[in-house]
Amino acid sequence: MDQLQEQFLKQVEQSQGVIRKVCAAYCFTPSDREDMFQNILVQAWKAFPQFREEAAFSTWLYKIAICTAITANRKANPASTTESRYIDFSELIDSSQDPKIESRDILRESFQRLNPAERAMLLLWLEGYSYAETAELLGSTPGAVGVRLNRIKKHLRKFFTLN
Repeated sequence: MDQLQEQFLKQVEQSQGVIRKVCAAYCFTPSDREDMFQNILVQAWKAFPQFREEAAFSTWLYKIAICTAITANRKANPASTTESRYIDFSELIDSSQDPKIESRDILRESFQRLNPAERAMLLLWLEGYSYAETAELLGSTPGAVGVRLNRIKKHLRKFFTLN
């Protein structure tokens, strides 16, 4: 194994949680999540020689993971803007917390109603990325991210109020 491969594997091992969260947000079965995980790793490996360390590796990997997942989602559902299939949202929730099952189900259902780009934006926001960082990762502007996140939050509040 050469030095580049070792460096890549070490970085991925430290940041694989990023990939797992994206897979959980966009894939519906364990086998789909595993396939997506492998697909993201392939895309990351192809791009790794161009990684310039201008951002943290996990941020760079997040961008590749989200772009790969959104592209795969669009290819699988070209006419769909939202996905109504079951998402295993439990993998997105911190396992050290124990939210009520009913709240988790409501959160899962509301998350399912978001389109792939909104899911990406929400995941990044939940991870603590700033509007500027999220905009850079998703190819948008900080103002647009702020507006869309406010709409997403409003949607989630409305959804929780109705349920």
